[in-house]
Amino acid sequence: MPRLFSPRLFISYSRQDLVLAERIVGALQRRGFRVFLDSNDIDPGDNFVTKLSEEIRLATAIIPVISQKYSLSRWAQAELYQALTTNKVVIPILISNDSIFSLDDPLQRLLKDRQYVTIPSDSSGHIITERFAELLSVAHRRYRYELIKRSIPFGLGTAIFISVIWWAITNLNELDKARQRKVAISEISESKSILQHERISSLASVLTEDKQALGEIKFLSHDSAQTDTTRLNALALGAEIGKGRKAYRWYVQGIDIGRAKFQDAIISNASFIGGSWREVDFRDSILADVFWEKEKGFSLSGSNFDNVKFLGSQIEAINAIDVAFRNCKFVGSVIDTTNFSKVRFFSDSPQKEGNPIITPYYTKFERSVLVSGRSPPEKGVLNLTMTGDDVVFDDVLFVDCRLDGWFSPEWFRNSTFLNCELPDSLTKESLERAGNQIRSH
Repeated sequence: MPRLFSPRLFISYSRQDLVLAERIVGALQRRGFRVFLDSNDIDPGDNFVTKLSEEIRLATAIIPVISQKYSLSRWAQAELYQALTTNKVVIPILISNDSIFSLDDPLQRLLKDRQYVTIPSDSSGHIITERFAELLSVAHRRYRYELIKRSIPFGLGTAIFISVIWWAITNLNELDKARQRKVAISEISESKSILQHERISSLASVLTEDKQALGEIKFLSHDSAQTDTTRLNALALGAEIGKGRKAYRWYVQGIDIGRAKFQDAIISNASFIGGSWREVDFRDSILADVFWEKEKGFSLSGSNFDNVKFLGSQIEAINAIDVAFRNCKFVGSVIDTTNFSKVRFFSDSPQKEGNPIITPYYTKFERSVLVSGRSPPEKGVLNLTMTGDDVVFDDVLFVDCRLDGWFSPEWFRNSTFLNCELPDSLTKESLERAGNQIRSH
């Protein structure tokens, strides 16, 4: 047994029985017990009385070696009195069966009901000493086993109690985290002025371990429906929370999706390399920092994107056929329309009589780039391509955008260009003839 956790035994004896006492100590120590014997364990300078009293107090059990000589030692009997009156476990060892009768009457009465062991002081007592130590060791192991067995229900109850407390703390933490997130998002959304760095740092310290908050703040910073103040505050807070974090990107290769519907989906930091999406329906979703690559032949057909936000995303010149982008928002994105066929970007605003109502349901490109690698029709050659066979922008708002390449004015209907950079193929006159408006700040 480990010495640190083994019982502490105090040997009470007469100095004239020292040889037997030392024999008992040796037998007990060989079986792992910690044993105090005053002749060995009191250092020079120690207060003798104080040391003995403290050792008796700390002892697990007292083993008095009782002989005729023991009854003549007032020190020894004083040790036994202290042990008995403080309810210590006492395991008497008798040198002879009548040794106990040499003690004072009070001690005889206190010890009369206790089990004792008889060990002769002659050489035959060596075997009995070893047997006593072994029996004591077995008794201790049995007691320890019973103690463990009795403590199992208590241990299980404690474990269940701790689990319940842990569950409660965890759920309370989640509720508190959700409350703090809501308060922070509301402050960012409703602020009428730019928050100072001290306040941004304070909010970041509260939300630093909240991944959901970081996602919501990131998208809030890109949401064109928010004010510039809100978006700038969200951007500052997101940057403060994200300090020191690693960003990992998801590369999805050769995935084919058919007849799938996504509602309220959020996809971020993803690159789609190869594969085909057919009859895919995205609604009320967010695609942030998503990349569709042309090189591996990604294709998109027969699909609909309804009220989807494209934040910082890029669509290369993939093969896109019969695709509708309805009431979508493109912020900081790059869209290459070179290989688009029958692709429509349009607003589907509610039809109301009288004045038009303000509605979030419209298609918008903001701080984005549109690319077309098509070549203009050759002069003198009849162009049989009909409007709508390539790409159409119907009732679309372009803000701070750049259009690169060749675009036909007929591709744009009822659209508004605000402070946009247009290619040579799109003159103000040609766009206005098609029913579009050109404005600048």
